[in-house]
Amino acid sequence: MKKSIAGLMLFALFLSCKEEAPHYAIKGKVSSNVTGKVYLNKQEGYKFKKVDSTTIKDNIFEFEGVVNLPDIYGLSFEEKNGLKRFCLENTNYQILVSDTISKLKIEGGTFQPIMESFTKKMRAIEVEERDMVKRIRAVWGDDDASEEDKKNASNELDNFRNNVKVAYAKTFITENKSSPFTPSVLNTYVRNYLDLDQLDSIYKTFTDAVKQSNMGSKLGTSITNTRLSAEGNPFLDFSVTDPDGNTIKLSDVVKDNKLVFVDFWASWCGPCRMIIPSLKETYTEYHPLGLEMFAVSYDDSDAKWRKAMEEENFSWINGSNLKGWNCPSATLYAVRGIPANVLITNNGIIVGKNLFGEKLKQKIEEYLKNED
Repeated sequence: MKKSIAGLMLFALFLSCKEEAPHYAIKGKVSSNVTGKVYLNKQEGYKFKKVDSTTIKDNIFEFEGVVNLPDIYGLSFEEKNGLKRFCLENTNYQILVSDTISKLKIEGGTFQPIMESFTKKMRAIEVEERDMVKRIRAVWGDDDASEEDKKNASNELDNFRNNVKVAYAKTFITENKSSPFTPSVLNTYVRNYLDLDQLDSIYKTFTDAVKQSNMGSKLGTSITNTRLSAEGNPFLDFSVTDPDGNTIKLSDVVKDNKLVFVDFWASWCGPCRMIIPSLKETYTEYHPLGLEMFAVSYDDSDAKWRKAMEEENFSWINGSNLKGWNCPSATLYAVRGIPANVLITNNGIIVGKNLFGEKLKQKIEEYLKNED
């Protein structure tokens, strides 16, 4: 009898442990006009990838599972446009969905309310910023405005961004070093106001879990690769596919030319395409002297990439991985915006980054002259 009671107690303990195993449980309630499938998406790089799905039944949908670390996920719907980001951890969530994704409400978790609070306040700050930009544009467009008026208007905007927008983001970062949302705040709102050492110093204060999150890991890699791809260092090799399906390695292009200008661009990037006429002039002038250009596209659509190449009628090497911002070269060279570029010598050393117009020509002449 004692053995039976002991056995039952052990079984009950086993069930209790099993029930208490960390997991997430998402329960959503939707309005009657929302039907079809619901998707759980995980942020990977700068994109979201579907990792689970369920079907709405009687205005209810549910997800259950386990995450190794808290991270940024998103909910999307088969019959609705858009995606709602949220911080997913092993806890319970209640979701209320009305007619639009933007009005979706999420309750639960430690980090989600923090993310929602920051987003709400930052949106209000950015509304004020946009209104200020409109006023400044009006001043700059006023023929009667003095140079002093224009300068004061610009200073007003700079002060607002530094003392309100960036200051709020910095405070959030300081107070939330364990949130998986914090690397995104640092990267989006503060990074441009820091030098690399300052950025690295803040990053090192994050918890290990945050550093291992999607954006935490990406930010850490970006800091490392910014140092590795700095001027004076050896270039970092990568490969792309040309329009004919052939693999092109940067190392092969470098080996065969005195100087290589790698241009990171995309068909959808207006500023990238605006500078192409200038690049054509540079290419015409310096290609006979040993300069090669290598255009690396951050498109993810083969058709749009090909259409842009046809429209621009490039004379130089073109390639792409067709992975958008998830292209290997974007990671290796810590590219955060395009147009961007690197200038590489035949001996494999980076001698310039993000050079345009006359500065690019001066650097090319400086190197080719030294070669002669």
